[in-house]
Amino acid sequence: MSSKTFNNLVPLFVIILGGWFVRFSEVFTKGSFFDTVTTLLIIATLFYFGIRMNLNKKRNDAWFKKLVISLVLALLVMLRLGVVVHELVPDILYWFALDGFTQNILIVYLGWQFFA
Repeated sequence: MSSKTFNNLVPLFVIILGGWFVRFSEVFTKGSFFDTVTTLLIIATLFYFGIRMNLNKKRNDAWFKKLVISLVLALLVMLRLGVVVHELVPDILYWFALDGFTQNILIVYLGWQFFA
């Protein structure tokens, strides 16, 4: 198997392994801790999937872009975990059309841009 074929298959392996990690987290975690672990595993899998989709092997040292991406990702994690609770949050999410699917796509995009 050539390295190009392997690099093209790595995102598929990330999806499969991420699904297994989420499935196996049911065995090891119970109660409300399960929801937290599952949410963090899903976000980590989506972000890593975005990183692996980037075919650019040259690592960029643009620290400001990485800082902004990290802050946006931290905000998305806090929104998913329910840490950020304010009466304006649902309105803001509605106006930016940030439902669950759009948040997932945004997390993949942030992972893709992290080393771009």
